[in-house]
Amino acid sequence: MDGWIATKDRLPAEGQEVTVQMDHGQIKQVVKDKHYSGGWKQVNCQGWELVTWHADSITHWRPEVFERPRKTGPADAPWMTPN
Repeated sequence: MDGWIATKDRLPAEGQEVTVQMDHGQIKQVVKDKHYSGGWKQVNCQGWELVTWHADSITHWRPEVFERPRKTGPADAPWMTPN
């Protein structure tokens, strides 16, 4: 998996937004957050939600994130910084 970092080797910094691959193949953009069950959170239409109850469900990550077309989401989301 070119460019992917195994979570067993290293985790992203706390608060860092990254792209992850789940053990069933799904790809998601998430934020590392020790305060959420499983240690990861993702944005939904009303704020933040946990990604998975089981931290080992996320097998790989990469610092690349996809550009979002609009700035919407919770006020503390990484992409909501002022221009």
